[in-house]
Amino acid sequence: MNLRSLLVALLLIPLMLLGTACITEGGSSPPRRKPRTIPEPPGLRPATLLLNATPFPIDADGNGYADTFTVSIFLFAPANQHPIPIHADGVFEFTLTGRDKEILAEWTYEGERVERAKVRPLTGPGYNFDLDINEVASDRINMQNGSLRCTWIGTDGLSVPVRGPTIVRIGRTGVGG
Repeated sequence: MNLRSLLVALLLIPLMLLGTACITEGGSSPPRRKPRTIPEPPGLRPATLLLNATPFPIDADGNGYADTFTVSIFLFAPANQHPIPIHADGVFEFTLTGRDKEILAEWTYEGERVERAKVRPLTGPGYNFDLDINEVASDRINMQNGSLRCTWIGTDGLSVPVRGPTIVRIGRTGVGG
């Protein structure tokens, strides 16, 4: 390194540090806005159920067959009554059918299991459940697309089914057992 390069480097280093200091000391960012909350009016009743599932279940027991998938559910009151999802007391019934419309698995969640499933993501109140085929049937199913449906049944008997099935891939995973 020659003397000229050394002098240029010695002059540039303080300028770079000064530039960095100006950026960090130049002012604070504006305060973060708090999320807007929309109070839920009392007495709302669900009218629509939205169901989303992981399309590829995992093989939780390592036997080579998909068996566990996560579902998210959002209940909505009529749009003219409330703009975001709601929580509502009731039972969730899930049915997984195969390509020949045969029932492969059924789950019913109520009480404490529903309470534990409550979540509040940015989209609004909802529910997350982990459905394990081995809990209610055998996971040894031929590879196929399964149709998952859900119905919410309120404590007053009102029921709200999902409008259409959610498709999940079930059967052999190609790994394990």
